[in-house]
Amino acid sequence: MGMDAEVTASLTRSHLAGVPFAALERLTSGSTDLQLAPGTVFAPAAHAAEYCYLLVRGLIRSFLLSPEGRQVTVRYSQPGSLIGLATLFSSGPIPAGLQAVTGSRVLLLDPKTVRSLARTDARVGHAMLVELSDRVIMYMNTVGEVVFSSLHDRVLAHLLDIAELGRQNSELSARISQQDLADQVGTVREVVVRILREFRAAGLVRTERDRIVVLDVSRCRRELGRVRQGSPLRTARPSGERSGSRPRLA
Repeated sequence: MGMDAEVTASLTRSHLAGVPFAALERLTSGSTDLQLAPGTVFAPAAHAAEYCYLLVRGLIRSFLLSPEGRQVTVRYSQPGSLIGLATLFSSGPIPAGLQAVTGSRVLLLDPKTVRSLARTDARVGHAMLVELSDRVIMYMNTVGEVVFSSLHDRVLAHLLDIAELGRQNSELSARISQQDLADQVGTVREVVVRILREFRAAGLVRTERDRIVVLDVSRCRRELGRVRQGSPLRTARPSGERSGSRPRLA
């Protein structure tokens, strides 16, 4: 397919921004243009297929799935991200699945073309090396947060990420159900309900039928900053609550 304005804009936001136009045209030639409805799982977890998607529009989450069916989000991808690039250079299956959080558009790039350009064009190869290096560092940070952060931190950070990416006016809100929120942070709905009740009591959020409104953005950010410096959130942490990592935006 050709490079329309939306595809060009996403490439400008990516690590491929400095690559000559001719190479980008070759990279996207033979790609498949996919329009994804919110909630679409377009790559199941623990599958062996190789793929590389350029995210053109929307928000995509990468998630892990336990044998019992529990999910946890490990990464959020924004336009310009190359999703699944590692599968083209790895011998093993990728453990993460992919789901559209919002209505999204992706280009499924041709694996042979991507690998060929990585080998023959140093600028493309360098851009992909930077992309993969960023992913390694991001996942190392995620491992640290698995140890040091709580589900309270994780839910709050998740709400801020979703709300900020979907902002359409001065009000900051995340259009997500409590069940979906629980699935995406790797817990059960009852735990999320309890955490949101505490957030409401603290004046941080307001819950509605199909969205969660962030009422005090500055305080939410201060709370997360305090956690990263080693201090607990002011809201109480339930006894026996397990630690969790914050999904990363990329």
